[in-house]
Amino acid sequence: MKNLDELTDFINEIFTHNYTPGYTSHFGTRRFTLYAIGGKANESVGLEIWSEDYNDTDRGDDKRQVYEIDIKVKEIRNER
Repeated sequence: MKNLDELTDFINEIFTHNYTPGYTSHFGTRRFTLYAIGGKANESVGLEIWSEDYNDTDRGDDKRQVYEIDIKVKEIRNER
């Protein structure tokens, strides 16, 4: 999978600074945008992140990569 280091850095930015959809960050010629956040109450959350390279978009090519990330909530109980 391409650009995982940059994707990881972008996700860290989102959670560190509590960014909302529309937030964009740049890594070299690549742009990452937090497109959507959704989920089910108390069960899961999902992120949709778009990534594109300026070199492609300047030529009019749409070679966007879309990352869909699902985070599920699991409760662990230690009952005695």
